[in-house]
Amino acid sequence: MYSEMLLDAAHRPDHKKIPAKNVVKEKIANPMCGDDLEVGLTLNDGAIEGAWWQGRGCLVCCGTAEILCEHICTKKVVAVKKIKASEVYKLIGFRPTPSRETCALLSFQAVQKILGE
Repeated sequence: MYSEMLLDAAHRPDHKKIPAKNVVKEKIANPMCGDDLEVGLTLNDGAIEGAWWQGRGCLVCCGTAEILCEHICTKKVVAVKKIKASEVYKLIGFRPTPSRETCALLSFQAVQKILGE
């Protein structure tokens, strides 16, 4: 049902642990599923130098957070602001059911809030 990439990202995250310094953070939750995330970005000169997440949630939520953090690292803020939900679905390899859309987009919403979108 879920893509191999999503399963791997959820079970072996490289970006799960927000550093203590120089990070802009946003907490976000999905009470319907119990997802509770914090996303952190290191910004420098109009670019994202680092992206991390921490918290707990379902496989879709955590896997997407990992894949999104990997995807936006080293990208320009202007480019990341242009990302749409449909691109997030492409990154994770499937379009979630309506009941899982919020799970899949939670980390994306946190990034948008940090970047002022």
